[in-house]
Amino acid sequence: MGNFMAMNIEYLSSDSATFLVAKGDYSASEILKAAVEQNVIDDGDFSDAEYYQSHFKATPAPKNSGFKSWHYPIEKPCKGSYFASVLQQG
Repeated sequence: MGNFMAMNIEYLSSDSATFLVAKGDYSASEILKAAVEQNVIDDGDFSDAEYYQSHFKATPAPKNSGFKSWHYPIEKPCKGSYFASVLQQG
């Protein structure tokens, strides 16, 4: 097993999709392996997920939305943004 504990995997969801987010430059296979090793998902989950990378900005979500924050892709990095590798399912 590799040392994927240094990579923090976030499991996020929306009304229509679920996401595995790793801040930094990682491949889809690295994200899947780390997510399984960290017990975020079971082996085989996210096997048909779409992989992409982008800069993201997070903002607080409205109180009645049911979410803590919204993460959305942006074209250029800016103050408070982060670069992430993402697997999206759904």
